[in-house]
Amino acid sequence: MQGRGVAILAAIVLITGCGRGVDGTPLAGAPAEPWDPCSIPAQAVEATGLHLAPEGGGWGEGIVVEDWTRCVWEWKGRDSQHSVRALASQAHSVSDIRVDTQYADFSEMNVAGRAATQFHFSAYPPAKRCGIAFDTSAGVVILTISEEGKSTTSDSCQVLLRHASSLSDYIPPRAK
Repeated sequence: MQGRGVAILAAIVLITGCGRGVDGTPLAGAPAEPWDPCSIPAQAVEATGLHLAPEGGGWGEGIVVEDWTRCVWEWKGRDSQHSVRALASQAHSVSDIRVDTQYADFSEMNVAGRAATQFHFSAYPPAKRCGIAFDTSAGVVILTISEEGKSTTSDSCQVLLRHASSLSDYIPPRAK
C-alpha cells in the first residue's frame, strides 16, 4: 500500500513539474529543435559521391559542442580523399563567421540559386580547406571540405561547390 502512495505522489510531481512554463523568449520563426545535417537523406548524399564517415553524426562520445550539430561524409578516390562536414547552429549567423579570425578570404556567391558566403581557413592552404556558409531559417549552416591524400586534383572550393549545389535543396531555406 505504501508503494502505491509513493507512485501516486511521483505521478503528481511529474504532472505538475511538466506543466510549468519555460524560461526565455523563443526566437520568431526558429524551429524548436536545431536542424540536424544528418537528416539529409542518404540517397541524396550518396548521389554526390559522398558516404557517411565512420564518425558520422554528432561530435563523438563524451564530446559536447554547445549550439552546434554536425554530420561528416567522405569521398575516397585513388590518389586523394576528402571529407565534407556540415555544421548547423540556431545561435549563430554568417555574420558571426565573418568576424571569426580562423576564417579568411570571404566572397559572396550563389549556390543553386541561394545566397551563400565562401571562405578559407586561415591556418590551411586554400587548395586543401574551404567552407561555404548559408543563413537559413534554422540559423547558420556551414559546409566545409578537407582535402587529404597524395595529390589534390582540383581546388577544394570547386569540389565543395559541387557537393553544396547537390545538397542545397535539403538545407533549410533562408529566413523570410
